[in-house]
Formats: sequence, C-alpha cells, structure tokens
Amino acid sequence: MADDWVFDSVIGFLSSPHWRLPLETFMDNNCAIFDSDEENKIEYTIIHQKFKELVEGLLEGFLAELDISPIQFANSIDTKPTMGQNAEKMEALLRPLAAADDFLIFKPIMVERNLELEMEVRKMYEAQVPKNPKSMTMITDPDDDEILKVCHEHNNNLLSMLQPGSLAVVLRRISEGKREK
Repeated sequence: MADDWVFDSVIGFLSSPHWRLPLETFMDNNCAIFDSDEENKIEYTIIHQKFKELVEGLLEGFLAELDISPIQFANSIDTKPTMGQNAEKMEALLRPLAAADDFLIFKPIMVERNLELEMEVRKMYEAQVPKNPKSMTMITDPDDDEILKVCHEHNNNLLSMLQPGSLAVVLRRISEGKREK
C-alpha cells in the first residue's frame, strides 16, 4: 500500500524519545496535584490545556517535517487493522492523543502517574530506612494500590470506547482549532 510509509513513520515517531520524553516529563512535572477525588479543580483544566498544546506542537512539528497532513496521519492510524498485542501497543501509543482531546481520559492518566510516583518514592524511602526503626515509620494509604488499579482499568475502558475513525475526528478537531487561533 502506498501509505504504508506514513503508518510506519507515525508508529516510529509515537515510539520515539522525541515524542515520549516531553510527554513523560510533562506528566511527571504536573501530576502531583491530581488526586482521585471526583471534584475537578480548575488547575486540572489549565494543565490539560497545556498538555494539549504540547501534544499539538509535537505532532505539528512531526507532520510538517514529513509533509504529512493531519488527515493522512489520522487515516494511516484508523485504516490499519490492530489485533492482539499490536492493539494494546497501538492503544498505548495513541493514549496521549486521546488524552489531549478528552479531559476524562487525561485526568485518570495523571492520577495514575501521581500514584506511581508516590509508590516509587515510598519504595526508595523504605530501602533507605533501617529495618524496624521505631521512630521512623512510613504512613501508607492502603487504598493507593486499589486506586491505581481502578485508574488503570478506567483508562483502558475509555480507550476501548474509541471507535474506528474516531481518531480522525479528534485530529480534525485539533487542526480546526489551530486554524481558528
């Protein structure tokens, strides 16, 4: 197929450090304020908008570099069949695009990342603290593991609801929004 190079280029970019590192850094730097409460704070919306701008900027730079239109980009992803492990990999690669467009996908990702970082800190702390110190005990929340599991399941459920062709709609909406600015 003539557009196989577009699909291969897109997958290569979405797997590359040029895409992943800025997104991971952004999430790590901004996830601390996200909690599992139902209430959505105004700060969440501000951070989501900045995330959306980051995703759009990275994507626009990539598309311009290869002279690929947003429609070609969306079509290359939506027309490729994904089965089994490849489907999971595609969902993981496309998760930031879906999160940029939908706050309801973005927030659980940020909550999940916040909990992951908290757990990493706890593990490092526990490794540094001598065994059985009476004066230094780490207070842990037994609900954190359950919250992390629920967030992960919620993210997967939201992504599984994306229909074929929906990414094209998201990208069209993003590109139309850029033209209006």
